[in-house]
Amino acid sequence: MSDSLAQACAQFEALILRQMLTDSGIARNATLGDDGDPDDSESDALSGRSGGDMVQSMFVDTLAQTVAAADRNGLGHTLESSLRGI
Repeated sequence: MSDSLAQACAQFEALILRQMLTDSGIARNATLGDDGDPDDSESDALSGRSGGDMVQSMFVDTLAQTVAAADRNGLGHTLESSLRGI
């Protein structure tokens, strides 16, 4: 149970971090081309997203998950400690 709670809290923290990274502009909202150039953007017919957008999304997701998993003093840890006290 404790591992499940820790994982859920870390996933929640990653979700919040993903949103913060996106809102802060680290994850640009401009459509990017495959080489990262916004002027070369062409949508993928199947997904409606360019390769650059997908890579950028994966980068933000990976960064958020890594920070959440490594941070033992952040939001996830605080939430886990609070829930264990209930």
